[in-house]
Parts: sequence; C-alpha cells; structure tokens
Amino acid sequence: MSDYTYLMIAVDALTKPVTVAAWVGDESAPELFRREDPPLLEQLQAAVTPDLGGKSGAGKSARERIPLDVTAFTLLEEIDGETRAWLDQLGARPGRALTTAQVIRSWLVMFKAHPMGRTEVEINDHERRIRQWVGRIVDLLNPPPTFEITAPCPECSVEWVRLGGMVDEDEQMRALIAVTRHPVEESHAQCRCCGARWEGVHALRQLRIAIDDAEAAARAMVGEASDGLRSYVLRRRHGFVGDRPTGDRH
Repeated sequence: MSDYTYLMIAVDALTKPVTVAAWVGDESAPELFRREDPPLLEQLQAAVTPDLGGKSGAGKSARERIPLDVTAFTLLEEIDGETRAWLDQLGARPGRALTTAQVIRSWLVMFKAHPMGRTEVEINDHERRIRQWVGRIVDLLNPPPTFEITAPCPECSVEWVRLGGMVDEDEQMRALIAVTRHPVEESHAQCRCCGARWEGVHALRQLRIAIDDAEAAARAMVGEASDGLRSYVLRRRHGFVGDRPTGDRH
C-alpha cells in the first residue's frame, strides 16, 4: 500500500496556515507567543504586489501603480502552471477560478485515489518538488544567510553574472551562491545563470568535488602551457625552432 504521509505533510506546508511560536517578554518572565500566519501560497501571492497602505491600483496610471515583484510572480506562475499540468495529466481540467492552493489539494485527492496506488518513486518525486517550492517561498519571504562561491559553475562554466542572470563582465556578481540553513541538510547552492541547484549535504559535497576537479584541471592546463612556452623560448635562445636551427651557430 502506498504511503502518502510525507507528501501530504509537504502539501500542508504549502497550502495551510502557518503557526509561528516565539518567546516574548524579558528573561525573568518569558511568555510563549503563538500566531497564525496565512498559508505560504497566500503569502507568496501577497508578495507579488506589495501592499502600500492597502490602496488599490485601480484607476491609476501605469506609472503610479504598485510594481510587481518579478521574483515572487515568476515563482507563483511556476507553481500554478506545474500543478495545473499535474491535474490535467490525471484527466481533470482545473477551472481558471481555482486558486493555486485549491488546484494542488484537488490534485492530491486524485493522485491518492489511484486504484492500484502510486509507486514510491512517483510519490517521492512530487514530495521533493513541493518541498523545493516551500523552501523557495520561505527564502523569498525571509531570506536566509547567503554567500558567494568564488568559482565558476560546474554545469555552465559561468563565474560572473548580472542580476537578470545574463553574462555581463561589467557586473561583479558571482554566479554560484550558497544558502545556509539549520538543519544543514536543508542548505543548498545554486547557479544564478543556468539555475543548477545542489541540495543537502551530499549534493554540496559533490559540488565541492566538482569545483576542486575543475580547478585542478585548469592548473594542469596552465602548467602545460607554461612548460610549452618555456621550451619554445629556450629553443629560440639556442637557435632552434622545431628541430631546425634558425641560423649558423659558432
């Protein structure tokens, strides 16, 4: 029998209200404060167009309207489009009026209803994808500590990019960045240019190995080039180019 427990937990993390707990007050008499925030998908939707005093953009000129947060909008469109495609693959046509949260919860019901059950690979692949979205939304709303990795991306070989992800030598922004979280297994690295992503301790170790191998190969190429240049200079100094003398030797 298929086990959907962790998949359901992942869907809940994306679509249900978030309970936040924190200690408040002074050290002598701390109190545990709890609040309930909207679901992550609703928070992402709210981040698309920041609320400036609750004023609507209706009736305003294009210049006066509140600008879109492109990163939030792109992520929301990605989640909505992909989950609608999942539902479509199961034979359902989600209506335009459905929210992204309604689409994904409808998909979950139909996904679990398969008479023969789902394979572990299918379940794990969808759970992993949904947890990626959860992490990306959390990162967007509450950015974690990040640092740049001083090496080219092993996948696309790009080292410097500008904010839009296009290569630009005038901008001083590293392509590879690392995002640190606790627990460390939730940390990841990603490329701003090609979008490659390394999640978890094992993947980050593989990234480190790939970077070290690339640096070793580059050093070897530089060494070979230096040896070749040194040999050429010495042969020229002694009157040879290739195997032939360049002039009379006395």
